[in-house]
Amino acid sequence: DWEDFGGAYQPVEARRDASGRVWMRGLARATGGPSGGTILTLPVGLRPVNLEVVSVLFGFPPKAAQCDINTFGDIVLVDPAASLNDYVSFSGVTFDTR
Repeated sequence: DWEDFGGAYQPVEARRDASGRVWMRGLARATGGPSGGTILTLPVGLRPVNLEVVSVLFGFPPKAAQCDINTFGDIVLVDPAASLNDYVSFSGVTFDTR
């Protein structure tokens, strides 16, 4: 399971601009371990039309990891599995909805 990291850190947010591009930011953390699977589900209107593969910062110490964003809006940490309090940063993640 996942939740916003909390404290002074930016909650996970997504917005779509006038051109149809989604911009994400914020930090999520694993609330149990090992965690993987769906971190969150984007609402209709913020979902890609095809599978998007994005790179995120993950864990401590931070390293690159893959998240898939499917057409149902599920954002899935592909690998590796997260342990308690590992985080995923969505800052800078962007994709097109057209």
